[in-house]
Amino acid sequence: MSWSAVARKDFQDARLSRSLWLLTGLFVLFAAGMAWVYTEISSLGADDPQLTALGLYDFLASSATLFVSIAALVLAYKAIAGERDSGSVKLLLGLPHSRLDVVLGKVVGRTATLAVSIVLGFAVALGVIVALYDAYSLVDYALFVGVTLLFALVYVSLMVGISASVSTSGKAAALAFGTFVVVELLWGAVATAAVYVANGFALPTTMADYPTWYFGIVSLSPSAAYQSALATVLDGASTTGEVIGGTAEAVYLEPWFGFVWLALWLVVPLAIGAFRFSRADL
Repeated sequence: MSWSAVARKDFQDARLSRSLWLLTGLFVLFAAGMAWVYTEISSLGADDPQLTALGLYDFLASSATLFVSIAALVLAYKAIAGERDSGSVKLLLGLPHSRLDVVLGKVVGRTATLAVSIVLGFAVALGVIVALYDAYSLVDYALFVGVTLLFALVYVSLMVGISASVSTSGKAAALAFGTFVVVELLWGAVATAAVYVANGFALPTTMADYPTWYFGIVSLSPSAAYQSALATVLDGASTTGEVIGGTAEAVYLEPWFGFVWLALWLVVPLAIGAFRFSRADL
């Protein structure tokens, strides 16, 4: 398949670059460091070692969302816009590749690059877990890493979609950074602002008075969807609803619905980017 050739070339180029190994080294230090820090926080300790291990996964996940999202942004925002800047996209399309092949290949190649760092980093963290905890589940840990890889795929897809939508790396950088700030740092404020306007420019006095759709908006962000997806596969992991006080009054607040939100973040931005790229004047 033509997209696989693009993905293979993209991954091979990344493998030979120092950025991949720098990213891998940083993530190894990050994952092992977070695992060690967790053991030093006595207030998070528990008598049940299995519960403590689950708490570690939750702690790692909360920290990994920021690292993975930033790494995906750096790796993928120039995936296609950079090729257009340099003119190499014309050479790439001169080969038997369609524009859709290029978009899909870039997603797979950049995701594979990020996956190397994630897998190696969490492999080192597993060593810390084995050394420090008497009870742990390799199946649970594999599920945790698997959902984290899905989150990485979603973020790379989002950033490649942005890169495919614009004509220059500068525009891609601005749009990618702006998107990151909104969905990772300001998403709760966006949801609160929506409640403020809908409630007659006043906020409810207690969380119990907030409308159900508010918790739906909060759970829609990629990181919140990732946390919900983890709660589906890991019994005992926290969800966004638990953190902010929501209840599963609607189907979109059920933990498993996090996979639906992740699927939407995976498909919709990429489809928009592929559509715009297919009609771009190169």
